[in-house]
This record gives sequence, C-alpha cells and structure tokens, in this order.
Amino acid sequence: MATIRIQGGWSSSSAANPGITNIDHTWLTSYGSDDRFHSIGTTEESITFTDISVNGWVKLENTDPTNYVQVGFSTGVYGIRLKPGFFAEFFLEPGATIYLKANAAACRVRASHLGAV
Repeated sequence: MATIRIQGGWSSSSAANPGITNIDHTWLTSYGSDDRFHSIGTTEESITFTDISVNGWVKLENTDPTNYVQVGFSTGVYGIRLKPGFFAEFFLEPGATIYLKANAAACRVRASHLGAV
C-alpha cells in the first residue's frame, strides 16, 4: 500500500502579522479510507465511520453554495461552523461520532476519512 502525506497550513499577509506561515504534516503508511457525500438536513444527523478500525484524519467539506453546516461531537453542541464552500480537517478520536445540522436548507457535505488499519 502507498504512503500518504497529509498536509495543511495557513499564512498571513496582514500588516499586523506579515509573513507568518504555519504548515504541518503527517504520514500514513497503513490505512483504510471512506469518502462519500451526505445530505445533511436541518435536523441533527450523525456520521460514524464503521468501516475503519482505528479513526484517523477526517475532512468535512460543505459543498453547498448558500447555507452553512454546524458540526459537533456531542448531540446538540456545535463548536464548528462550515460556511458554504469551506472545509475542516482534523484527527478524530477512536469511536467518536460527528453530529451535523444545516442552518436553513439541506446541504451536501463530503466526508473523507483515512484511518489506520
């Protein structure tokens, strides 16, 4: 199986923080994957990755052009807002469930997951 490098970063060109850059990466050498689209409605829905034995890197992408999606790790508690066209990347704790809810109309969310096997 191939080795995958996952990299994320940001940079700033503002006058207050000129030239600040933060780039981090990790390597996965043995992994399983799950990549699918979910239609997230205005009532809470959950995603649990059951095909992969050990949770790993997750990318959630809101593909809706208008509405945002709220994301959390406990029912009714949303600490992340995915604006239209934006994404979030993070490492998911083993056994964790992700809870999502669209704000005004159903949104199509792409959930990509790479986990250690």
